[in-house]
Amino acid sequence: MKRPTLRILKIAFVLLVLFGAPSIATADGITWTLSGVAFGDWTTASGATIGTGGTASGSFFFDALNPNTYSDISVSTTAWATLLVPTIYTSLTPLANSNSTGLGLQAPPCSDPSCPDLTNISFLFLVFSNPLTNAGGTVQISLLPSDSVEELLCLNSGCSDFDVRLVTGGEVSGVATATPEPASFLLLGIGLLALLIGTATRKVVSV
Repeated sequence: MKRPTLRILKIAFVLLVLFGAPSIATADGITWTLSGVAFGDWTTASGATIGTGGTASGSFFFDALNPNTYSDISVSTTAWATLLVPTIYTSLTPLANSNSTGLGLQAPPCSDPSCPDLTNISFLFLVFSNPLTNAGGTVQISLLPSDSVEELLCLNSGCSDFDVRLVTGGEVSGVATATPEPASFLLLGIGLLALLIGTATRKVVSV
């Protein structure tokens, strides 16, 4: 076999390896799942204990780059207080600023951003011990401030009368989903190899 032909085969092999190599990937937001989120005592606005226990479960999609947006919310809490069925949260509350360090949910959703009548409206507020990012991982639910990590059921229009239960523990976890993108070094390598193949091919033709 002539040496230029052997060179072409070697270059072609390297090119195939480069095409098969994983490219650099970035995550455009990820799904976070609640795990072990539990509640303590249920109390009234006056502080009287009316029950204890309960859990929250479900997931939400969060994109830390676009900018700090939540979507695909599906979180539910077990029945408690005057509620006879689990509460299902599918939307953020306009009454709280949800970002990478905290999440405020509301059920049912209020069509008016000011929500003038809060009777029978439920809220779930979670605070994260570390900011959520698109890299994923496991983040503990912070228990501080103690009066801001809770589920609240408003019993009148101004929510001056309410039942509440505090979160006692739990975490959220997410796995980054990669979006393949051509790596710059891969494109550069392919370009250089193409030039080498062209040069080697010309040498074969001239032999």
